[in-house]
Amino acid sequence: MENECLIDVEKLASKSETLTDELVEFLKLKFPESEIEKEGNNIIVRSERAVSKRKIRLYLKKFLHKNELSEEFKAVSGGGNKLTILKLAITKEETE
Repeated sequence: MENECLIDVEKLASKSETLTDELVEFLKLKFPESEIEKEGNNIIVRSERAVSKRKIRLYLKKFLHKNELSEEFKAVSGGGNKLTILKLAITKEETE
């Protein structure tokens, strides 16, 4: 049986299309046994073995931190087998 996890990267793609391509390449390095592909504003991780959502979320956080985007975006569970990268609201203090 094949396991599948969907990552919604719409907010990240709105910042830069190349970021989503970089994320796909990053995940391919971290999950070499998995098939990772981009379909529109989603990234799909398919694997024969179970890959935990928690582990994928951890690598999403590491990718955001590595690209200095952790202040701007956050990886959260979207329910079921779905993860979402959300854009964080910028407070008034941070803009001054």
